[in-house]
Amino acid sequence: MLRCDVGNRRSDEKVDWYNILASVCKKATLTSEPKKGTTVMVYDPCSEYYVSAYLNSETVKKAIYVKPTNLPYAWQPCNHTITNSWSQDDIDLILVPLLHKILGQGVRIIVYSGDLDLVVPVTGTIQVIKSMNLTVEKPWCQWFSGGEVGGFTEGYKGNFTFATESSMP
Repeated sequence: MLRCDVGNRRSDEKVDWYNILASVCKKATLTSEPKKGTTVMVYDPCSEYYVSAYLNSETVKKAIYVKPTNLPYAWQPCNHTITNSWSQDDIDLILVPLLHKILGQGVRIIVYSGDLDLVVPVTGTIQVIKSMNLTVEKPWCQWFSGGEVGGFTEGYKGNFTFATESSMP
């Protein structure tokens, strides 16, 4: 079952659900600035907190025309009320036809999953793609970044690409 809430932090958690081999964020209150030198190759386990702080900033909300609300809480990346009420069957029923419709309009789609991500695991993404009954045009192969394997990719007829992203340094 797809669950947005597995990525939530609790004081007893010792696993970063988005990268199971990475350290967990120990100072979630430090949200104003990301660490200097953070790149795709240098993972910052506190990055999700920087995004939340940025999107909750009054300056950013004004710049992207967010209407003021009187809600007693700040914006969060996961809406548990919605995600917890949907079954995986419901999600698949909506997602697969929508992807087919977009492909039918000639829009190129790339779907990716991190190989160490427990929130959106590669196996779940592959299951959805298989249910789409697409024809493989470019077989499963490696892609590289900085001379290292960055992950794997497979191309399908109709401008659909699936890629994995390797979290290994």
